[in-house]
Amino acid sequence: MLSALTKGKKNGAKIMAVNPLPEAGLMGFRDPQKPLALISKPFELSDLYLPVKINGDMALLKALQLLLLEEEEKILGKFLIIISLPKKQPALKI
Repeated sequence: MLSALTKGKKNGAKIMAVNPLPEAGLMGFRDPQKPLALISKPFELSDLYLPVKINGDMALLKALQLLLLEEEEKILGKFLIIISLPKKQPALKI
């Protein structure tokens, strides 16, 4: 997984680490598959580290959802595509 994060980071992705404990792999990563990486400076993967309390990650995700929806309203629905499904699906008869 860390190699996929490294590839995304090199392609311009922003990585946010949400964990009560700091992860050494996200703070300074050296890819063991590449021998030159072992002697070079560690690669910092995470752009933002959020040390939430235990079970506080769901509250953070809800807050991020609200912020995302507020931004969506500001730009008049040009950012997200929200699909609404019917509340009650008809039963299948076999």
